[in-house]
Amino acid sequence: MTERYLIHSNRDYIGVLITEDDVPVKIELLDGLTEASVPALLYYQYKEGQRVFDDSEQIMEWVESRCFDRGRMNLDEILADMGLKEYDAWQIFKKMKGRMTNDKLRIQKEEKKHWVYSDQHFHHKRIIEMSQRPFEDLQHMETEMIKRYNALVDKDDIVYWLGDVSFANKAITQDIISQMHGYKILILGNHDWHKPRQWWLDVGFHEVTKYPIVVRKLFILSHQPMPMNDLTYLNIHGHVHHDTLDSIFHFNACVEVHDYKPVLLNKIEKDFYERKKKFKR
Repeated sequence: MTERYLIHSNRDYIGVLITEDDVPVKIELLDGLTEASVPALLYYQYKEGQRVFDDSEQIMEWVESRCFDRGRMNLDEILADMGLKEYDAWQIFKKMKGRMTNDKLRIQKEEKKHWVYSDQHFHHKRIIEMSQRPFEDLQHMETEMIKRYNALVDKDDIVYWLGDVSFANKAITQDIISQMHGYKILILGNHDWHKPRQWWLDVGFHEVTKYPIVVRKLFILSHQPMPMNDLTYLNIHGHVHHDTLDSIFHFNACVEVHDYKPVLLNKIEKDFYERKKKFKR
């Protein structure tokens, strides 16, 4: 089984550690990191241009370098407190979340994937022509969009729907939404407001709001683009369809610009940090 651990230095996302069957096999780091952000044993290769590390021995050497010493006098007591029968660097590293007292680096297991998804316009007769969508008719569009969505989203994932969902009646909308995976949080769009909040809960959304949502102290999720006066945040929005704003502090989540699929929040975060670094230069 593959698992992913997000690596952060201070508040910044810097990469991911990937395991197979609970064994670390790869580290992938972002471009443009400072020496203080890069794991020490990897910095020389990183400086030479390497961004992917798949030498398991090297990775485990780094993992163990962040654990307490095997020769500690009270080792058995410490291991017992951690629920371990023997010294296992990777299990110790996970329990400590990769932390050391003299730096800001930490890891966090990616338990559930988070996605954003906007402006589906299910059962909107004119949307294929208006947005030049590559579908023969509404049935083809809805069948294909459900298929593409479920190919990415797992049943336990969290999906933020950013509005303008459906022009259909309650029964048809419920039938569509019931086929789509994940815990679904809806921010109402301008074509959704005329229906009461309970209507959207009844058709299958788990949470419904008409207000923007702040996520991870980094993203402001909304239907329409918002003015961005605080440049520490990224506004993820819909509404504009193909008309993406020329701004590094806005992200267009409309299906037309993402092959009619939801977008992974971690990818947006990674790309945002990379764009901000270039913007500061």
